[in-house]
Amino acid sequence: MVELPLESHDQTVEMRERLCIFTPIIEWERLTKERERDTHSNLLSHIDL
Repeated sequence: MVELPLESHDQTVEMRERLCIFTPIIEWERLTKERERDTHSNLLSHIDL
């Protein structure tokens, strides 16, 4: 078994924590964009009527 230096282990944990924090944000932004697009197309269809 190879012992990792503490620093690299900390960095790995830190990266994992950042991913856990950022992944929902990215997902949320994507969903928000989709929702905005839907809203815009809905508005346009209402205007057309």
